[in-house]
Amino acid sequence: MLTALRWMRMQELARRCFVSKSGISQIVSQLSEQDLVERQGLPDNLRVACAALTPKGEKALEESAPIFLGAVRRHFSGHLNEEEITHLTRITKKLITAHGEPVEGPG
Repeated sequence: MLTALRWMRMQELARRCFVSKSGISQIVSQLSEQDLVERQGLPDNLRVACAALTPKGEKALEESAPIFLGAVRRHFSGHLNEEEITHLTRITKKLITAHGEPVEGPG
C-alpha cells in the first residue's frame, strides 16, 4: 500500500489493508522494528500518525516485487489466459493509479 505514496496516514492504511486501526498499528510496529517503515506525524498536526517507507523498506519492496508478481502469475495462470492476465494487469494498474494519487507528505 505504501508503494505509490511512500507514506500514508495510519487510518487510511488500515482501511486499504482491511484491518483495524489497532491491527495496522501492530503491523507497523513490527515493520518498524525491522527498519522497513517509520512512524511520522504531519508537520501541521502531530496527532495524525503516518507510516512511511524507509530506504531499507523501499529496497525490500523493490526486491520482493518480482517474486510477488511471479507468484500471482503462477496462481492465476491456471485460470486465466495471457490476454485475460494482460487485462487484469492493466485494470489493476488503473485502479492503483486512481486510488494511489500522491499527496503531500510529512516533512
